[in-house]
This record gives sequence, structure tokens and C-alpha cells, in this order.
Amino acid sequence: MLGNRNRRLAEPIDRNAREIARRRNWHAPCRACFDHRRVAGRTAKVQGEPPMFAKASQNVRQPILSLLGAVAASTLALGLAVAPARATGDERREWTARVSGSLQNQVRDVPSVPAAIRTQKAAIVAAHFDREGRLYATSLDVPTGNRILDDEALRAVNATAFPPMPASMRGRVRVVPVEVFFSTPGANRARPQVRRTALDLAARIQKFHAEVPAGQPQG
Repeated sequence: MLGNRNRRLAEPIDRNAREIARRRNWHAPCRACFDHRRVAGRTAKVQGEPPMFAKASQNVRQPILSLLGAVAASTLALGLAVAPARATGDERREWTARVSGSLQNQVRDVPSVPAAIRTQKAAIVAAHFDREGRLYATSLDVPTGNRILDDEALRAVNATAFPPMPASMRGRVRVVPVEVFFSTPGANRARPQVRRTALDLAARIQKFHAEVPAGQPQG
């Protein structure tokens, strides 16, 4: 009896140890996605996403205030994260221009946040694309520190109609950092730093995906 009881008590510990060991075998982007979602709860679910995003937070599709005021600008930091070497520069530029134009029409003014504050704020939202080039999830990678602005950044990216990726840009899971500004980007003094952060993130994501061994999950 005592032996059976001890085995039952040890089972949760054993399961926990196995789970920890399994996570250690993940490559860095998968761990980052898991930990980011678990701790911050800031990942948005989009229909059709892979199972690892099935329990993502639902806090993105809230309506955010009014459409009054100037439309803010948003840009993509494609860098190395989207296009492999075989993708042509023209394809990248055309796709980026179409996406950026759509994003600019989605970001809403947020009058509840003083203009002096939102002008100097920016967020970086990671857009996750499947192997067919379809958006399946978004996550807030670099928050503004303001919950209302963060929600608006996520809402705007999710509301964007992403055009199909060119065939040369498909074939594997992609994570694209998207810069979101809440006023004219040129008025944001931190814009160069935001761009450097987004491009660095894009390069690191590409490096991790390039190094993941065959058979390992790609997040």
C-alpha cells in the first residue's frame, strides 16, 4: 500500500520532468513562443493556426475606440525573416508595399492616450505565416508599455488583409516583425532604434529557423 502511494505521489514529478526535458529539445523560437504566451498572455489566435497556438489569448479582437484623427503608419521589417535568397528583390518590394499600405489603413487613432505619449510609442508585432504563406497567428514581441496601444497594435495587424506571398517566399514557416506606430513615424524619436530592433529580431528568427535540425518542430 505504501509503495503504491509513493508511486502515485511521484507521478506528477515524473511527468513534469519529462515535460521539461521535451521542451529543452525545442529550438529557441518554439521555446520563446511558448514562454511568451504562457507568461504574458499576449498572443492572438487567428483561425487555422497550428496546435501550439491553439490556447492563445483572445484579447486582440476587441473594438478599440473610434476612427477619428490621423491614421498612423505601420511598416514591415522583412529583413531576412521572410525572403530566402531565391526570392527576387522586386517580389519582396511589391509584397511589402501592398502589406504596408493595408496596415496604414488599419491602425486607428487612440484619443484616450495623450498625443504626446502615443507619438513616441511604437510596438513590434510578429506575424506568423505557415508554409503556404498564410497568416495563422500574431504575437506582441516588443510592447509599448501601454495596454491600450498594445491591443490596438495587435488588432490592426490581425485586421490587415495580407496578400498572398510570392511562390519564392513560401515553403516554410515564417515570422515577420511588423513595426506599428501610432502617429507619423518620422515624429517618433525612437524610430531608428525601433527599426534596428525589428531587423535584428528578423535576422535572429531567420538564423534559428535555418539551424533547426530536421524533424524538430518549427515555431
